[in-house]
Amino acid sequence: MKPTHAGAATRATLLACAALCAMPAVHAASQNWSATPTDALFATGTNWSGGAAPGTAAGGYTNATRNNDVATFNSAIGTFGGSANPIQTDANRFLKGFTFDTAAAGSHVVGVTGGNQLQLDQGGVIVLNAAVLNPQTVNADIRVRAQSSFNPTYTLRNNATLSTATLTVGGTLQVACSTGRGTNWVLDGSNTGDNLFNGAFSTSAGTGSGGFTALTKTGSGTWRVTGTNALPSVAVNNGTLIASSTSALGTAGVSVSGGKLQFNNLALANSLVTLSGTGTVRAAGASSVNLA
Repeated sequence: MKPTHAGAATRATLLACAALCAMPAVHAASQNWSATPTDALFATGTNWSGGAAPGTAAGGYTNATRNNDVATFNSAIGTFGGSANPIQTDANRFLKGFTFDTAAAGSHVVGVTGGNQLQLDQGGVIVLNAAVLNPQTVNADIRVRAQSSFNPTYTLRNNATLSTATLTVGGTLQVACSTGRGTNWVLDGSNTGDNLFNGAFSTSAGTGSGGFTALTKTGSGTWRVTGTNALPSVAVNNGTLIASSTSALGTAGVSVSGGKLQFNNLALANSLVTLSGTGTVRAAGASSVNLA
């Protein structure tokens, strides 16, 4: 008995549905910023190698959502993307992080101070790779997104071999992640230049919970922190961490178990600095600190 047209159509529809259900979910992908961007907007698809901006636009995610998209900057600066026309991030775009790579990478500036906040996923990194020859700047405000009952880590790392190829982070970094638990911000890398955090660690979104170290210095390189910051705790494990203002490291305790804490002509506001292991404190001029 031959199938009726209606029966054949039904079977065709079911087969089509089955094929669609078997297809994997489509996600945005990691992308390279174009050498000839159309404009300065992060969200403009034609500014990226694959024709779409990396990450997920605001509203397309929850705390349970993870994102592995990385935005890579590896080309010279044209009209857009440098200090004259910085890359303008859209509010609450969600992605994993940024990579600055190759000797061809010009001096990019991502985000504007006081502008739109980015949402970056737990365990991500903003990194300069070894071959980079020019300084890079990220001025966007950042909040880390994390799963429930989890204290996330987010890393700022400069591994550029050339000391003048520094990383500057000038936005507001939230101490509390998207679930309210504390974020461990890690300053890392081997670059010995003046890597600078001159934004603000903020508790405007909460002071963080769950037991965590708010700022950790790792890696053999150097980082300098300025301003007045709300940091529940600080740890120096390796390399050099320079405090450029009285409250740059907040007012709570600092643990120095390796590497060096350095400041000049300052009376650190921290309640206590604890030395252990191979950790050292270097203070010059009219400086003071409460040592354990």
